[in-house]
Amino acid sequence: MSQLSASYQINLRFSDEYDSEVAQQSAISVQTLIDMYVELESMHRLKGNYEQARHFSQKREELLNRYTGTKTITTSGEPYLSMGHSFLELKEFDKAVSYFEKSLEIKIANNEECGIN
Repeated sequence: MSQLSASYQINLRFSDEYDSEVAQQSAISVQTLIDMYVELESMHRLKGNYEQARHFSQKREELLNRYTGTKTITTSGEPYLSMGHSFLELKEFDKAVSYFEKSLEIKIANNEECGIN
């Protein structure tokens, strides 16, 4: 299931328990909440509130893990890059490296620009 997008995986998860309309609405709600956590993490990181950024990063991961069985947002490497910077500022170097590697992995898979010339 990990090759599918997070929103599709969430929809599948709910479709086992609810009719298709309720499953789709539930999946949209969960995906919206995940997207909000990504934005809040990024906003706090840019303001230098690294503890808050880490908090929202962890909330996002909890939701993804709960509803998809994975911690991966398959659409872009940018959220992982942002989280890597947050952990770098908190001097949590192992986590920072892990997020930077995940960002690079996704960016390469999606043919996104990696900032390396």
